Amino acid sequence: MSYTGLKLNFTLAYRETSKDSNSETTKIRIENGKIFIDKEYGGFKAGKNTKVEKGMDEVTEKHIMDFIIDKHLNTNIEELKPTDNMGISGYLKIELFGDEPSKLHIEGKTNIWGSDDYIKQNWGEKYLESKTNIDNIKYFKAADELVQFVIGL
Repeated sequence: MSYTGLKLNFTLAYRETSKDSNSETTKIRIENGKIFIDKEYGGFKAGKNTKVEKGMDEVTEKHIMDFIIDKHLNTNIEELKPTDNMGISGYLKIELFGDEPSKLHIEGKTNIWGSDDYIKQNWGEKYLESKTNIDNIKYFKAADELVQFVIGL
């Protein structure tokens, strides 16, 4: 993939379902040599929303693309799972445009809460150990790392 003209749309959101629900959404958009980062918070004890715009040179662009490739975030995956009931649901969408476009879209429960009986009744016994219904859960960790990487540039 060419390192010039990187265009990326990235959204990572976590939503807690509980008595004191909250949410955090991070959006990163890269285009025309600029990085736009929006962090939005909602619900109980919500943080302050922030917006940042950064310039980007070819070296920075290459570092970002290398990170994306290293973490396999340039993969075509679609996995949409239920997000109801207690716990934390996750939403991840990464769209890369250009010579080798890709789209990664995963939704589901990143952390299922409750007693073993509750989980068995509402989700099924197979989720007792993993506490997630997402098969491709590793991409959420990689996406969290990408956020920290881009913010730290």
